[in-house]
Amino acid sequence: MQWVRARWRLLASLAVLFLVGVGVGSAGSNGGETETVVRAAEAKMTTVTETETETVEATADELAVIEDRESDLDKRAVALREKERALDKRAAKIRRQERIIARSRFGDGVYLVGTDIPPGSYVAPGSGGGCYWERGTRGGDIIQNHFGAGQVRAYVNRGELFSTQDCGTWRRG
Repeated sequence: MQWVRARWRLLASLAVLFLVGVGVGSAGSNGGETETVVRAAEAKMTTVTETETETVEATADELAVIEDRESDLDKRAVALREKERALDKRAAKIRRQERIIARSRFGDGVYLVGTDIPPGSYVAPGSGGGCYWERGTRGGDIIQNHFGAGQVRAYVNRGELFSTQDCGTWRRG
């Protein structure tokens, strides 16, 4: 450490001597130039910062506390990963349910039950002009149909075609 301080003092002394020499050497010239040279010399000076570090040995008790904390953190990390996996599974299940709900609301069109819409019971508000719906086979046979005004209800099975026109929005019910 002594040599670092001595080196700092030497660098500082050299910088001061340099500035004095510049000032004396330019004494005969314009004062503005002297000031410019001094400012340029100051800008080139570097600052030296001294840092001392000390190594401290931990006691056996302190090491035991640190190891206990590390073990506790490891256990918490494992528990957190398990909770994260459980939440990921829940989120996937919720996304599947949301897709089913989204497919469980539909309007006019022809739908393949089990692919386009889930099987089950549906209700629609109907319309004043006449609502038509039809359950059919893929071969074109009509299983059941309805034409009328007002609220309507239909139960559809997997593999059937469900056709609807002017009944409004169907929803599970």
